Amino acid sequence: MPRVNNLKNQKKFSKDYQPENRGRKKKGVRNRSTIIREFLDITIKFTNPLTHKPEELTLEECMHLVQINKAIFQEDSNAYKMILDSAYGSPDKNIEIQLREEGKQEVIPIFKWGEESKGVSNEEE
Repeated sequence: MPRVNNLKNQKKFSKDYQPENRGRKKKGVRNRSTIIREFLDITIKFTNPLTHKPEELTLEECMHLVQINKAIFQEDSNAYKMILDSAYGSPDKNIEIQLREEGKQEVIPIFKWGEESKGVSNEEE
């Protein structure tokens, strides 16, 4: 019951009374992703690891070239996966099973990545 008394003593929201947003950033403070994007847009002279020629590239382009270099020449499978996922999107991770009953063919997804296996049963849900 003490909470109800505390609520009665508080001011109600109105046009004139608006509480401060204490958890928010102050005006003018830039977001972390904005700061990182500004750094990634900086242009530097960089030796392309694939052509071995100096080029004017942004830091973001340099990072992409380094990942490609790792995937090809250092045979790094994680770098390879990241490059292909960036270029083409991550693959659909479904495992399906085909059932054939009396001339009828049906495909049932039994497992989706990130979910528990639902299993296959003869009963309808």
